[in-house]
Amino acid sequence: MSLKNDIITIKRLLYFLETAKNGQINSTANKNGLKQSNLSNSLKDLEDTLNIQLFTRHNNGVTLTEAGKNIFEIASQLKRVLYRIKSYTTTGFQISGMIRLWVSDGIASGYVSETLPSFYEKYPDVCIDIKCTIDAPVLSDEADIFLVYEKPRQNDAVILSENTLTFALFASTKYITKYGAPKNINDLLANHVICTRDNFSRTWKEWQKIMENAKHISVQTNSSSMLMQVTKDGIGIALHPIGLGLKEPDLVQLSKTNFFLKHPFWLVSRKDTKDIPKVRALINHISDAIKNL
Repeated sequence: MSLKNDIITIKRLLYFLETAKNGQINSTANKNGLKQSNLSNSLKDLEDTLNIQLFTRHNNGVTLTEAGKNIFEIASQLKRVLYRIKSYTTTGFQISGMIRLWVSDGIASGYVSETLPSFYEKYPDVCIDIKCTIDAPVLSDEADIFLVYEKPRQNDAVILSENTLTFALFASTKYITKYGAPKNINDLLANHVICTRDNFSRTWKEWQKIMENAKHISVQTNSSSMLMQVTKDGIGIALHPIGLGLKEPDLVQLSKTNFFLKHPFWLVSRKDTKDIPKVRALINHISDAIKNL
């Protein structure tokens, strides 16, 4: 195959990767400044070249066939190589440039954020691109470092540590002044207001029982930061990581309830990026911070 044909194939594979990631041809074309017809033709040409069907096409988008999934796994190496090449000039032996950090919502606020000032004191030329989400990453090449509540399953993911967050019930001093503190779980269920995250019941059966028997539920949200805010505002009692709750001067841990829940989380990187100096520097920094959770 000639160099020209190789270049065309690489271009088509990159289009294929983006389309597979987005699940739609229209949105992929729009995001990348392409005509839909040109992108569709490129994908069809790739299928003809490989003599396989890559996508099953639906009214609302496309999904990968089994063959498409295999090609996707292979072609993903292209994105990783391109990232390494583009990062090389800013890495070398210098700690500078962009680091992509994927953080599950709930770990980012109060934990990751408070470690950054001391990191930037050492490495002022680094920019950290933080993606905070309740979703687990689909592709390992979406970031360089991951702090996630779900154990990664990607082949090139490297688990650096498995850790645990312990949650307890907290209320604000404003709430306690007005309503008092629950004496026990039964008192909590019958006489107090509860705020919650909508995924807590799916995470813990114990919390699901609390929700099923609670008389007063005032707020349900998908955001840890919002849950913290409504707790601080005195709207109700909520479940928070102990380390985070104790840092808030207006919150009080409700120790009389003797209610604790634990959840694992993982610090993860990738085989091809974990030893890049800038990435390794942030990994070491986060690892030290985790020890204090």
